[in-house]
Amino acid sequence: MIRALQGLARLLAAVCAVAMAAAIVAMAASVFTQVVLRSVFDTTWLPLDDLVVYGFTVVVFTGTALVFRSNTHLATPVLLDVLPPPLQAAGRWMIDVLCLAFLALLLVYGVQYARDGMHQFSPLLRFPVGYIYAAIPLCGFAGIVFILDRRISPAPRHPSHEDIPQ
Repeated sequence: MIRALQGLARLLAAVCAVAMAAAIVAMAASVFTQVVLRSVFDTTWLPLDDLVVYGFTVVVFTGTALVFRSNTHLATPVLLDVLPPPLQAAGRWMIDVLCLAFLALLLVYGVQYARDGMHQFSPLLRFPVGYIYAAIPLCGFAGIVFILDRRISPAPRHPSHEDIPQ
């Protein structure tokens, strides 16, 4: 069971990293193309602006999931540093429980949002925006798996560069 969870966590980390990298590349290419079009040709191509907005959505949610993977979200140092050392372990559990509840909401409502988005089309790119909104439940599911992996795995996990695929 633990090995399956660890394997799923590695797979989801790779999926999130690939989606985030693809979105960043698409955003950079879109912005560069827009700058060239505006500077050199005195024109623009509006679908590229949609691509940047949708790419940003994917980057935010997949990046959030990867933050849970590396256990570097803001709640950890900000809240735990003010607690006395004996209460920090309980604080870590409380933070994880609250994060799990939030991620469960992201998963449940994100699925509904993405499903509803399959009937809405990007005005300029003409594809269902539900594909973009799928990053929301992906973040919720991946974040839950990452927290459970960290909590259930026998070896203590510390943030490292190995957590995020290169």
